[in-house]
This record gives sequence, C-alpha cells and structure tokens, in this order.
Amino acid sequence: MNKNVNAVYLLADHPFLNTKHTPPFGKLNLNDSIFLYSQLFINNINNLSGLQNKAKIICCMDNKDKDFIPKNFIADEVNLYFINTKNIFKQFDDMNTKFFRHHVNNVLVHLNTFGISLSKFVKMLDLLSIEDEAIVVGKTNKDKV
Repeated sequence: MNKNVNAVYLLADHPFLNTKHTPPFGKLNLNDSIFLYSQLFINNINNLSGLQNKAKIICCMDNKDKDFIPKNFIADEVNLYFINTKNIFKQFDDMNTKFFRHHVNNVLVHLNTFGISLSKFVKMLDLLSIEDEAIVVGKTNKDKV
C-alpha cells in the first residue's frame, strides 16, 4: 500500500455549532460558547492551511453540527469527516480504517487547542518524519513536563 506521509486531524469531541447540543464552555452562555469554539476552530484551520503541501488536513466534526456549518466556514481543500462524538472510541476505529492506516504520521489536534502556530505544526511534522526511534517530551508554559 502506498501511504501518504502526513495527516493532521482537527478533532471535535462534542458539537460546537448546533445550538441544541453545544455544551457551555466554563461559565459562558451558549452563544458565547459557540462563538469561542468557532473561533478556536477557525484559528486552527487557518494555522493548518499553511501545511497543505505537507499534510492532508481533516476536520472531524460531530454529526449534529452537519446542518449548522456556515457557508465558507471550511475551505474547499480541507477534508470534512462527521463523527458520533458520543462514541469517540468507536470513531477512532473507523478513522483508523478510513484515514490513519493510509498515512505514515497522524496528528490529532483537539478543537479547544490554541497557541499552536504554523511553525510549530511544521516542527512537529519534521520531528515525526525522523526515521530513527525518538521520544518527544514537551513542557507546559509553567515548565512542567
């Protein structure tokens, strides 16, 4: 099987556009939560769009958001895949069959992630492309491992 090298998945673990099913973020109201989730999503998509020649970009969104996606919310070059976030582990099995096994490197990015720039994504993919065995250790902004 001829594998593509890299795939990056922007993964939602809950609906974030559907007004009936979006969970609140902390103490924010529903509209503010949807706005925050949407902005985090768009920010990650914008950062990932610079990887088009290095990785396949796949957005995994909850089925309940399917009818709530605004026009032009997701660029045409981004692959959209709908999942049932209530059964996320089964979805990983399905994603393995449909996506993971067709790529050498698979990177999952949670919907609520922020602060990962294009250059950090490039460094991540470069590190994953090293053929020797490697261990990656990261630290938080408070220098905790």
